[in-house]
Amino acid sequence: MKTAALCFGLVCFVLHASVWCLEPGKRPSSPAAEFGTFRGQVGAAQKSGTVVPATSATVYVMYASGTYGRRTYDTDTDTAGRHFTEELHKLLGPLNKQMKELTKDRRADVIARLYLAATDQALAATTEFVTRHPQKAWQVRTIEPDAEGFWSAEGLKPGGYAILVRGAIAGHDADWEGSVDVDRGQTISVPLTTPRFFRL
Repeated sequence: MKTAALCFGLVCFVLHASVWCLEPGKRPSSPAAEFGTFRGQVGAAQKSGTVVPATSATVYVMYASGTYGRRTYDTDTDTAGRHFTEELHKLLGPLNKQMKELTKDRRADVIARLYLAATDQALAATTEFVTRHPQKAWQVRTIEPDAEGFWSAEGLKPGGYAILVRGAIAGHDADWEGSVDVDRGQTISVPLTTPRFFRL
């Protein structure tokens, strides 16, 4: 049974308890078409083109903004992804001078330790932020890649996302980072095959 009504220039139909609002002359899109998808692999690319998969890895997909290109889907600026990015910058700020000196001394291991510690602190602060704002819990997804490092995140609201992976590669503690935008109905490939920092 269909029920029709006029609502602000849109024709609304109630079908099996689902509401579809149609612009005149348009067909309803599937619910999946309203969301985006990320698919990727995390590991370390070799010169041969093969990828050594990360081990014990967790992918964090954090919603940062509701903007895609020139379109704005959401005006919320206090998001988990922005919180993570701002917290990481805040933690790294005081370390910049020390890290520059360490670069001169070729102390990559110490730089990696400092950076990874800041990343973990920023991630912990973001988890605390989401705990304090449970309505934003959907803004952080955690995904465990398979044995070959493949992972996917579906049903993503259109906008920008911060992506962080914490795990290990060839026995080294490592992280991978990226920022990706997705629009409605898009599937974006996110190959994370170059660790940002790693250490023993």
